[in-house]
Amino acid sequence: MSVGTWTLIDPVAPIDTEQRAGAQATQGKITSLGFLSNRKPNTAELQSALAKRVSAAYPGLRIVFFEKESSAHGAGEDIITSVMKEVELLVNGTGD
Repeated sequence: MSVGTWTLIDPVAPIDTEQRAGAQATQGKITSLGFLSNRKPNTAELQSALAKRVSAAYPGLRIVFFEKESSAHGAGEDIITSVMKEVELLVNGTGD
């Protein structure tokens, strides 16, 4: 059996101060929340269940669902534009 050394690399990029200021500006009264589906099995069910729980806790919150064309590709420019126009926060998840 061989022994090796592992190097752990943090996959999260640091947030610049401009992004951090924008995120802090949304803290408070959020009026809209989006869910982006990657179209993998169970994603819709998982996000629907989460949306119901969030709606119960925050009755005035508007919830919008978005869906990518394929789990193999990134969200297209049209989806990104819609998300930016329609919601303040986005949950991106997978159902695997």
